[in-house]
Amino acid sequence: MQIVDFEAHNADVQRVWAAYRAGNPVRVPIVWEINPRFTMWMPEANPRGITFEQYFHDPQLMVERQIEHAYWVRHHMPQDAEMGMPKHGWDVQRHLVFLRDQLNVRSIDTGFPIDLGKARRDLGPEVELLGGPAVPLLHHGTPEQVRHETIRILHSGVMEVLEGNNLAPGTPLENLWTMYETGKEYGRYV
Repeated sequence: MQIVDFEAHNADVQRVWAAYRAGNPVRVPIVWEINPRFTMWMPEANPRGITFEQYFHDPQLMVERQIEHAYWVRHHMPQDAEMGMPKHGWDVQRHLVFLRDQLNVRSIDTGFPIDLGKARRDLGPEVELLGGPAVPLLHHGTPEQVRHETIRILHSGVMEVLEGNNLAPGTPLENLWTMYETGKEYGRYV
């Protein structure tokens, strides 16, 4: 395994992409488009030995494996992308204003749960904001936990409540009914 000076690597990558985007490339960028399937078969990248069956049947394990995969790729796979821990953290939220201002996005389905209150404050009222409880909470939480989280999310300023990125198989219908009824009770426009 090679030792990488992430700071030097990332500075070089920034130069490569800046030149490329300016129309004066210094070399052809090299990138890998891979997902957790790639590292699932590598014991050094998947030390818990998570199988595809486990990955696809346990949403919490899926999230953990995706994070492990991203961490391993960022620390071991040479490419023209930032390596090491992200300079600005793993925060997708920092891109929301860019999406609104530069790409004219007017509806954002947050998918994985984020700080919806901050997103609403950052985006203002003109952007439709969709979001909801985390999938593991809906799958494993109690109805009372689901109710509490749904109320919290409704108070954040979302315009549509949905699950935080696809329901897991085996999610109790009682939790879905709880989320639905809570939304009907607390999700009123005034």
